Amino acid sequence: MIEYYQVAKKVEPLMQRVQEMQRKSKQSERELRDTTKRLEKLQAEIAELNIKLNEGRTELTGLQDEAAIMSRKLGAASKLITGLSSERKRWGIDV
Repeated sequence: MIEYYQVAKKVEPLMQRVQEMQRKSKQSERELRDTTKRLEKLQAEIAELNIKLNEGRTELTGLQDEAAIMSRKLGAASKLITGLSSERKRWGIDV
């Protein structure tokens, strides 16, 4: 009986320690799963934002090209209007 008590006295704390470590292990596994899910969601969001960024850059480039074309057209129209105003004066004199 004394030997049983000596063994139980040594084994009981070890069993409690094993149980505590198992609880911590399960908790860590849950936290890992939650973190993995959050990471997957964030990666999906990053991928979506990268797609939107590329679309925005493409649209910006198109708008900049269009603005450059319109600026050239505006310059040409301004020159044409200036040239036609002198013609109007000349026609007024001729009439």
